[in-house]
Amino acid sequence: MNGRGGAGWLLAVAVRLLPPGRRQWGTAMRAELAGIARPGERWRFALGCVRVVATRPAVWRWAGNPLLGLGALVARLRFTARVGYAPLRWGLVGMVAILV
Repeated sequence: MNGRGGAGWLLAVAVRLLPPGRRQWGTAMRAELAGIARPGERWRFALGCVRVVATRPAVWRWAGNPLLGLGALVARLRFTARVGYAPLRWGLVGMVAILV
């Protein structure tokens, strides 16, 4: 119960998204999670923490642009998967990479 399991992993990922000045806040959330014994309560707490982290403007300023760029590239790879001509597909992917 020391942060292991799915809820602990989810909270660890959310804490990594925090800007460096807010990491102590994330450490406190992880310490509190370690004190919760029931799996359902652990998940509820972890999801609540993720929701709070995701609504912080500082998180979006710090991590939002790289995540947005990565999301655009992943979406382009997915949407061009059916393009049969490889040079055209990679040209489309490259175009999105340059624009992002």
